[in-house]
Amino acid sequence: ALRVTHELRLRDVDNGFVEFFGQGVSSLTVGQRAVVANMAPEMGAQTAYFPIDDQTLTYLAATGRSSQHVELVRDYAQANALWFDPDKDPAYSQTISIDLCSVSIAMAGPTRPQDLIDPRDARNSLKPLIDRSTIREPATGEHAIGHGAVAIAAITSCTNTSDIRLNIAAGLIARRARALGLYPKPWVKTSFSPGSPAAARYLARVGLIADLDAIGFGIVGFGCMTCIGNSGPLPDPVALAIKNAGVVPVAVLSGNRNFPGRVHPLL
Repeated sequence: ALRVTHELRLRDVDNGFVEFFGQGVSSLTVGQRAVVANMAPEMGAQTAYFPIDDQTLTYLAATGRSSQHVELVRDYAQANALWFDPDKDPAYSQTISIDLCSVSIAMAGPTRPQDLIDPRDARNSLKPLIDRSTIREPATGEHAIGHGAVAIAAITSCTNTSDIRLNIAAGLIARRARALGLYPKPWVKTSFSPGSPAAARYLARVGLIADLDAIGFGIVGFGCMTCIGNSGPLPDPVALAIKNAGVVPVAVLSGNRNFPGRVHPLL
């Protein structure tokens, strides 16, 4: 998702329609495709979409559609030339090639969704922001908040939570953290806001809701929240550390829509 966004931002895609095609598309599940397509606004595109193929039918069956419904979708798509053929390259006004084998794990940030950062370089990426700040009142005490402290940690409705597998992975990490006695610091504002109640149902079926809730990531609602700045006020100690002491904390999200000030005006 970040690599595609990065490539398209470089090319100034302005309100274009982006369609994904090629041999690699067939290897992506619908969940993986949704994660990529969900970044359309950050790509600068009007929309971004994948064609209909066997992965689509697998997703429909997995989400409870009847066999008759699945067959209807297949027959309709094939009869109307909407079915994806990986061996054919449709004609487009512009094409961009991305080798999936060249895509590595990355984070977006610290302030723009098109910025690709190796997780190992996250600390260094904050240096320019920290250099512009001067600690005026050194923090003290057991829960002293300093530069780079996490103020907001959110599993949001956008980007990664478009994929069922990634929500399940988050729940399994929560289960492991709970078993090890790992919990967020007391000043961290945590939340989980999946895009649909369907997420709550499948997480409940596999018994992961309690684990998420136990470490602070209980479901606070459905739809866009932290990813569009609707996280509400920061805890007082964090807000005071920013305003009075010049501390530069951060927000860490499962989404990538981190234009300056979007997640929170103070972060």
